[in-house]
Amino acid sequence: MGKILTFVIVSVLVAYLAMQWAAPRFDPESLKGARVLVTGASTGIGEQIAYHYARFGAQIIITARREKVLQQVAEKCLSLGAQKAFYIAADMASESDPDKVVDFALEKLGGLDYLVLNHIGPTPFGVWEGDVEHTRWLMKVNFFSYTQMAWRALPSLEQSKGSLVVVSSLLASLKGAKVLVTGASSGIGEQMAYHYARFGAQIVITARREKVLEQVTEKCLSLGAQKALFIPADMSSESDPDKVIDFAVKKLGGLDYLVLNHIGVTRFAMWNGDVDHVRWLMKPNFFSYIQMAWRALPTLEQSKGSLVIVSSIVGKVSNPFVAPYTATKAALNGFFGSLSHELAMKKSNVSVSLCTLGFIDTESAVNAVKGIITAPPYPASEASLNIIITGATRQPELFYPWFTYVMNLIKDWSPSLTNHLIRNSLNYNP
Repeated sequence: MGKILTFVIVSVLVAYLAMQWAAPRFDPESLKGARVLVTGASTGIGEQIAYHYARFGAQIIITARREKVLQQVAEKCLSLGAQKAFYIAADMASESDPDKVVDFALEKLGGLDYLVLNHIGPTPFGVWEGDVEHTRWLMKVNFFSYTQMAWRALPSLEQSKGSLVVVSSLLASLKGAKVLVTGASSGIGEQMAYHYARFGAQIVITARREKVLEQVTEKCLSLGAQKALFIPADMSSESDPDKVIDFAVKKLGGLDYLVLNHIGVTRFAMWNGDVDHVRWLMKPNFFSYIQMAWRALPTLEQSKGSLVIVSSIVGKVSNPFVAPYTATKAALNGFFGSLSHELAMKKSNVSVSLCTLGFIDTESAVNAVKGIITAPPYPASEASLNIIITGATRQPELFYPWFTYVMNLIKDWSPSLTNHLIRNSLNYNP
């Protein structure tokens, strides 16, 4: 029976790894010269999509209602590297403009490889008051224009083996969301703040360095945040964690997302017996997390909000050189895993998302492991976006990158294999 179980487990693991290996990989060169039409591109997500395509060297058509703003976005696209950048002002509530925009793009670019439909019509956030006419108008902009443009573009997309990209409402729910991000002066926390800003959230950020926080806040506002405020804090202090929550709740009028991401400074080296440092590290890396979570729970309960905990694979699969850090992350996983059960049993409105990350290309992480870990790091921007999506969709867990999930599985199936892989992935000579 044991051999059969082992065979089944190994077969499942091999199949999973094969699927991941065979999965399509993104090649930035594939977008060089690509012919792209992006709607709703004068601001927010559409504007940022246009800039990303520009950086990849695409040929871009952008559209929205405001002609002057479109002109500025098109100019910036050219400065970022777009091969071509044109704009056309249009009203998607019109019956003729959706076709006109597609025809303009086909004429200017000679075809389309990507049609990215992202535009939306403005609508009040509140209880519906019976305005049927507004609903009819909104359907023109938010639905019928999409189907009209898609049909008009299909022959060209068929010829180019192109893609139809439809931006729906998953992350639109973040517009106006009240968010507190800790550890936001650099690395993953900084990138999360920028992503939330692009989605139009109201943001409070915190870390120790006041001047850097001020710069991050200014950039958040420039990226589209409805509000962006900061408060410097020391998470090893007993009072600052509560102070930060109180500041955010007061300034934003509540919280929808509490994203706990901060860490205390620790050496990447073999443990030298410094118990006092381990005691200190537990303050910022663990005790401040549970303190802030408890302080924020009442407002998160009211808003049906989300508690997002940024953890590490070392909290699940122990690694050398990070014994104190590993202890703090294991504590986070255990505590918030238990808390999520308790909240569910109490039928709480609050979701808990535990985010397990691997080696990310933050400056502090890369510098700490230089010469010891040779594996390439994964991008902080992509990691942070995955964290945000996990919180917004109220998923209980995230493993990023994908192989952290495999490591978590095989540590119990084959501890000796796991230990061999970990020890042989490090450059260490005693």
